[in-house]
Amino acid sequence: MNFGVLPETLNAEFKVNPDPLGDRELMKSETRRIPDINWIRGFIEGEGCFYINIYKRKDTSLGLGVKLVFKVTQDSRNQGVLELLCAALDCGKLYNQSSKSKVQDIMVTGIGDILGKIIPFFENNPLLGAKLQDFHDFVKVAKMMENKLHHTREGIEAIRSIKDGMNSKRTHDS
Repeated sequence: MNFGVLPETLNAEFKVNPDPLGDRELMKSETRRIPDINWIRGFIEGEGCFYINIYKRKDTSLGLGVKLVFKVTQDSRNQGVLELLCAALDCGKLYNQSSKSKVQDIMVTGIGDILGKIIPFFENNPLLGAKLQDFHDFVKVAKMMENKLHHTREGIEAIRSIKDGMNSKRTHDS
């Protein structure tokens, strides 16, 4: 194990800018880069969310739809960081939460991107904290959707049960 010893590239001396927002050039995504995979994992552990949306949908036999959502939220001052994250994950779209809010989200909702990019990324680079359990539940539902179980009443109920135990509703035992 690495007990506090950083790789040489990460242990290098760095300059502190007393007014980091004053230098807008540093905030642009084209002049910055994500340091490494572990940075992404830590950032998502703190700022990311895996959730399941069950919503009314008239064009289905059950009248319900299921959408998987991977989301990262930041103040708009960190738009460059969100753009870098989208590029690193090779998916996601940037949204303003509202016209009055200075908060932005990266959202990935396409099942192809979820199954082909988000899930493989976090399977190969696992989260280490509490969000790992939410990711595992997210993967269960993605596989259920891949097998079209979300088109059955039993599947919707199983998905609802998983959803009801995720994120802030999770107990220490689940």
